[in-house]
Amino acid sequence: MFLVCAEPAFAESISFGLFHRWEPESAWMYLTAYVDESGTHGSDSPCIVLGGFLASAVKWRDFEIRWRKLKLKYGFQHFHSKEFRAGRGDFRGWSKTQTDAFLAYTDRLLARRMMFGFSFVLTLDEYNNLYLRTPKPKKEQLDSAYGLCFRFLLGWMARNLRRFIDDPKAILHIVLESGHKNAGDINRIFAGFTNIDETDWESTIKSVTFVVKGASPGIEVADIMAYWMFSHTRAPHPDLVEAFETQETAKFDLKQAKAESSLGCPIFRLDVSAKAIQDLRASIDEREQKRLHHGRRPSDRTQNDRFPP
Repeated sequence: MFLVCAEPAFAESISFGLFHRWEPESAWMYLTAYVDESGTHGSDSPCIVLGGFLASAVKWRDFEIRWRKLKLKYGFQHFHSKEFRAGRGDFRGWSKTQTDAFLAYTDRLLARRMMFGFSFVLTLDEYNNLYLRTPKPKKEQLDSAYGLCFRFLLGWMARNLRRFIDDPKAILHIVLESGHKNAGDINRIFAGFTNIDETDWESTIKSVTFVVKGASPGIEVADIMAYWMFSHTRAPHPDLVEAFETQETAKFDLKQAKAESSLGCPIFRLDVSAKAIQDLRASIDEREQKRLHHGRRPSDRTQNDRFPP
């Protein structure tokens, strides 16, 4: 499903497209996570990062209106972190004062409207050595690095969203940039996710949508998160919440973290661990053997088989 943003704001158009209505009083329970990637271009990249922000439809609508005004004020059409950092394209000739003022305003804009930021980091050496190791399964398709990182993001969001949002009616929509060569992997993984007949996973995450980056302010700021985290993978920011390999997420108080964070918006850094990759590949190999010897069907799989905790 590919959507190109026009007016009204993209968060509003998502609501119209999926629910055929825009109800501001109900839009607080409609959550959207915009996700972008960094590190998938170039053979010398040490890792892949998926990063972005999550907020309610109401907050995204307000953000998008203000972001478009910001683009008009500073005179750029599309935001790309690489071009911004290098001073190329629309950002050519920007002074340090102009750059600092833009970043300060963007920080305030995100801090006041985002529920939290997040990033998932997958080390490519571990992906190649632990996940793509031989012999490869004959019956089951392995994920691309982009897809595997998304699989962990999807599982983490489904397991933890209810811990953060005290509203049983809250549902999440995930939006990614269109055009990635492995976008088909995302559709396949999400299709497997929605076929899992356990708990309320499907009612928690309603859709995965692709959109052109320049048409979506949410994707543009997700690019900021992904690029920033990719640049700082070896030197984590002190405000980041390291939660993937511990149970701290279950104890995490979002309101308290938002109040205490100097960034104004809590940001999760979640590293896909070597053990998590090994366990997932082991479950794939186990299913492969059972299907070969006992005819076990893919529909017999559980959520932990596909989306490890």
